[in-house]
Amino acid sequence: MMTIQGVGMAAAGFLRVHLVVVGSGVLGTGCVLAPLAEVRATATATANTTATARETDRSARRG
Repeated sequence: MMTIQGVGMAAAGFLRVHLVVVGSGVLGTGCVLAPLAEVRATATATANTTATARETDRSARRG
């Protein structure tokens, strides 16, 4: 976060302030959404693996 703030401050010296604010917002949103997407994908994969394991256990008990 501090690195992005520093880059934003440096960019503000060369660009218009509103462009720096918008760019920082987009970059910050991307930095939050990327790990969130990874966590969701991991949670879904884990849930699918757990469900498959449960079904296998049930089948083994019945069979």
